[in-house]
Amino acid sequence: MSQNKIIIDIGSGDHAPDAIFQAACQFSKFSNGFEIVLVGHLSNDQIAKKPRHFHYEFASDVIHMVDSPSTALRKGSSTSMGKVLKMLADSPGNAVAISAGNTAALIAMTKHMVGMHNDCLKRPALMSKMPGCAFYCSDLGANLTLSAEQMLEMARFCAQMLPIERPKVALVNIGKEAEKGPTSLKEAYALMQNCAEFDFQGFIEPHEVFQQTVDLLITDGMIGNIMLKSFEGAFTYTAKGLMRSLAKTLFGKLALWNHSPLQQFIQMHQHHQVAILAGAKKPVLKVHGRADVSSFLQSLFFAKQFMLEERRCSLAESVQ
Repeated sequence: MSQNKIIIDIGSGDHAPDAIFQAACQFSKFSNGFEIVLVGHLSNDQIAKKPRHFHYEFASDVIHMVDSPSTALRKGSSTSMGKVLKMLADSPGNAVAISAGNTAALIAMTKHMVGMHNDCLKRPALMSKMPGCAFYCSDLGANLTLSAEQMLEMARFCAQMLPIERPKVALVNIGKEAEKGPTSLKEAYALMQNCAEFDFQGFIEPHEVFQQTVDLLITDGMIGNIMLKSFEGAFTYTAKGLMRSLAKTLFGKLALWNHSPLQQFIQMHQHHQVAILAGAKKPVLKVHGRADVSSFLQSLFFAKQFMLEERRCSLAESVQ
């Protein structure tokens, strides 16, 4: 059996390569049974400090955040992102690519180098857990608008990616009544009512999602991205406020001790900023561009868990 492989783009992101390299080094002690490949441009000092079992692939160029998809495609596999995706496409066993780079470029290059399940999902989508929550949401920014048919297609595909039989799926809307919302949502509601692949729960309002009664939220990329960033901001604001309040008392300070369960919970969920590119023929994970060491480390743990869940790893076979 081939070894699980995590291919890391160390050249992309606001804090690349240093923060990504540090996160990878911290992850090394948890990477037993995994082949780790670092792709990009490391300094001689970083190469010397690289964990011995890590592989390093040099890439002379990077995709910048301002690069258009067409520019990214022209740069191709000379970039860290392009080389990561090429290695993913050529990997015979279980492998996952992870990048904090330009989202539009990552989608375009994934289509070109890795390929998409166009017969099952014509429009690739970004799917992720919401901060501090157990449920997933799609789309989070790949498609600003979606038709009813495209939302149904996305719901079916993303439901297969979850390690749950017939997950509970709901459409995000301004109200629960079937007659509320734009035409595309009302049409999607009608299409999803009798879908066998998942348990459709109807419409759900944003204030209800924290009750966590569903496994997957479906929305277009505009609403999904706004909702995700609102959740991230609210979680960070609440966490910082809680920490300030606790720091005023002795018992609160003990609760905020560096290795306390509370501190670990806040750090883990505050930095959960990774999304799955649904529709790619092989797993591609998108990390937030501003990811720091803690953020990227949590993303690597997600990548590890993602690969260990057999249902997700076998997705390519299950949808063919």
